[in-house]
Parts: sequence; C-alpha cells; structure tokens
Amino acid sequence: MTDDLVGDLAGEAARGSFFLAVGQFFTLTFGAASVFIIARMLGPEGYGLYSLALIPASLLVLGTQWGLNIALVKYSSEARERGDLAAVCSVFRCCLGFRLIAGALGAVVCFLFSGQLASWLLNRPEASGLVRVASGLILAQAVFFTAYTGFVGLGRAEGSAAANLIQSASRLILAPLLILWFSTVGAVAGHVASFAIGAAAALLGIRRVMPCGGCSFSSQLLRSMLAYGLPVYVSNLMLSFSNNYPSIVLAWFRGDFEVGNFSAAVKFIFFLSAIAMSFSLAMLSAFSRASAGGRAAYVYGYSVKYLTLVLLPLVVCTSAGSKLLVNLFYGREYTLAPKVLSVYSLTYMLVGFGYLVNQSYFNGIGQTKEVLWMSLASAAVLAPVAPLLAKLWGAIGIALSLMASQAASCLVGFKRATGKFSATWPKGDIAKAYATALIAAPVAALSYLNATLGYVLLPLYLLAYLTLLPITGAVNGRDLEIMKSAAEALPVSWAAKPLIGYLSWVLRRSSS
Repeated sequence: MTDDLVGDLAGEAARGSFFLAVGQFFTLTFGAASVFIIARMLGPEGYGLYSLALIPASLLVLGTQWGLNIALVKYSSEARERGDLAAVCSVFRCCLGFRLIAGALGAVVCFLFSGQLASWLLNRPEASGLVRVASGLILAQAVFFTAYTGFVGLGRAEGSAAANLIQSASRLILAPLLILWFSTVGAVAGHVASFAIGAAAALLGIRRVMPCGGCSFSSQLLRSMLAYGLPVYVSNLMLSFSNNYPSIVLAWFRGDFEVGNFSAAVKFIFFLSAIAMSFSLAMLSAFSRASAGGRAAYVYGYSVKYLTLVLLPLVVCTSAGSKLLVNLFYGREYTLAPKVLSVYSLTYMLVGFGYLVNQSYFNGIGQTKEVLWMSLASAAVLAPVAPLLAKLWGAIGIALSLMASQAASCLVGFKRATGKFSATWPKGDIAKAYATALIAAPVAALSYLNATLGYVLLPLYLLAYLTLLPITGAVNGRDLEIMKSAAEALPVSWAAKPLIGYLSWVLRRSSS
C-alpha cells in the first residue's frame, strides 16, 4: 500500500465531499434561515407541533427505501469502475421505479389514517389535519433522495448539491409566505412543496447526465439490489426509530414547548450532520472501489483520522457556543435549547472510534449485516432508556439517551471493523487529535459562561487548535502531502492552500 493509493482515493472522496458539503452548506444556509424564520413565527409551542406533525410521514418514507439508495451508490460505482454505463442506467431505473410505487402507496396510507397516527403515535389528536397535509412528503422524498443518490453513484456529486440547494431555497421562500396565511398548516405545506420542487428538478438534471443507451428495467437486478439492501433497510428502520422515537416519547411526557426546544437544538446538529453525510456518501463510493483490491481496511484508518481532525473542533465550538447560537438565531424564548444542544452535540466526540465511518465502510465492502448489528445495538439501548430519562429530565434526558444509544452503535461497529475485518486504526494519531482538541478547549468553554465573549473566544479556539496540531504530532509531513493531494481534486484548491501552508509553517518551526 502506498500514499499514492490514499491520495487517489482521498482525492475522489475530497471532490465528492466538497460538492456534497458545498451543497449542504448552501442547503443549510437556506434551510437554517427557513428554520429560524419558521421557529420565530410559530414560537416554541407552534414549532413543537410542526415538528411532531412531520414524524408520521418521516416514518412511512421508510416503506419506500428497502436499502435501495445504498445499493444504488454501490452498484453504480462498481458499474462505473467497469466502464459499463448501461448498467448504471439500469440500476437507477430499477431503484426509481420501485420507490415511485412504494411512495405513492405510503402517501395514501398516511392520508387515510392521519387521525389514528396523530392520536396513537403523537398523542396529539388535534394534529390530524397537519399529518394529512404532510402525507405528500412521502412520495416527494422518495423521488428526491433517489435522484440525489443517483448523482453520487454517477460520480456527479455537484448534481446532488444542486438538488439540495433548490429544495432548501424553495422552502425558504414558500414556508414563511404560507405561514402568514395558514400558520402551522402553511409551514407543513411549504415543507412538502419544497421537496416536490426539488424532486422535479433533480429528475430533470439526472436525465441530462445519465447514460441511457442500451439500459432496461431488470427484475433480476432489482432482486439483487433488494437482497443487498435488506440488511441496510432494517438498519435504516432502526435509525429512523432512533431519530423519531425520542420526539414521540417526549411528546407523551412533555408539552409542545419542550418539544419545540428539543427540535430547535437538534436542528443545529445538522451542521455537523452535513459534513458527516457528505463524507459518508463520498467514502461509500471510495470504499466500494477500494474493496475490489482488498484496500478498504487500509483506507478505513485514514478516513477515521482525517474526519476526526475536522470534526473535533466543530463539536467543541458547537457545545461551548450553544447559548450564543440559540440566542442569536432562535431568540431567548427558547430557554431549554442551549442545554440540549450543548449535551447532544458531544455525541460527535465518538468520531475517533469510527462514528460516521463504520456504516460506509461496511456498506462499501458488502457487509451490510454489520450495519444491522450496529442499528440493533442502538435501538436496544434507546428503547428502554429514553422513556426513563424523558420522565426524569425531559429534553435533557432524551439527549442523554441518544448519546448512549449512538455510543453503543459506534462501539459495536468499531469492534467489528478493527477486529473481524482487520481495519487499520491509527490509535496514536487519534489520541493526539483528541489531546489537541481538549488542550485548547478551555478557551472555547468560557463562551458558555458568557455568550457574548463567544464571538472572540471561538475563533481563538480554532486558531489555537490549528496551531497545536503539528506541535502535538497530530498532523505530520506525510499527512500534509496527502492533504495536498486531496486538495488538488477540489475546484477551490486555492482556498485550502493557505491552511495547509500555515500547518506546514508551524510544523517546520516546531521541528527546528
């Protein structure tokens, strides 16, 4: 194994991650703006009811997936590696056809049984009308995310970024306007309409880049994709359970005000999730390529290391700056959100143990059953712990239960990856990354005591972290060469050069 291999795959992952992250950045910029506007217009109680109304549709969307999105990326990436463009098109058609039918059926079920879902699931009979409006989200998201993933499988992550941008911009425009006339109903309708617009745009875009010569719908291919994706689908059921179950539990124990504060805090985690999602999708494609030559276990260690270096300072800033973020964007009436955000964001401290990488690794090497075991571990912890902690501490208890469940899932995946599948894990480098982040952490921690100081302290923390990376040995000359190779694949490589140059300068000074 050579650094050229790592640099090549790092370049592909960096390019894919860049477009997805840029798309996610603008998506979150528009999405965050719409969330903040919606939250301020509706208030904590109205925002809590709005968040709950979307849960039934979010759960029923799972009936359209069956693990096909992950199969779409893997099968498309492998076909593209072979140069079989017709197979790429066939894979996409199979996935889209299945999800269209399943999405339409799911929307009908949600519409017809909205009253029962609002009463039995949410403990909010008055929300039946909102659940009915949200039913269209099932079909819209089924199409949108199929096209979104199709771009990734084609190696055209810029298409995914554009689709995300259109969807989020549509919500930013539509939701506030509809709230003026229809209040909470308008917020839900705007959310649904934005995904419908995004789905239409994504389909039009993928038609322009999809190689359609000689492709056809294949029932045999669909069965193969379903067989591959079934363990992923079951794990996605567990994941959706983990995402929605806490809000459902909180709705049974607490009122809309606390649900609204919890939802507001979780939205801020989307910044970290955006980086995680873009990295995971890009690395799934890279792992699929690397697995063909038995190289995935080697790439795993580098993936964990570099994602750890990126995410750790962001986690510290999010946790320490929670008061500043909530007060600035939501307002002071969201009194519980800063504490929830500060606690829940610490979940991402698990990144050094394969959190955010384990699932992509197992999917990329075709071991989807391992993802299922991870999801089962998470659900086994969350199911009994969430009601207990919600009853005791409300939204804070829910945040703690989520941390415990994600820790269980991460450690199961990490143990299997580094044990059974012999994935490399540079424990020394990971330990240095944690040490660097924690050494500088007191600077950021002061911003929790005084939110106003955060405007100065958080940038100082990031500068201190960057300066300490070469000094502590968390980043060395070899890492900088790999970073340069990865940066060259970025359309804005010029933006990465000053950062790499600064790290190189500090490394030279610390070595002299």
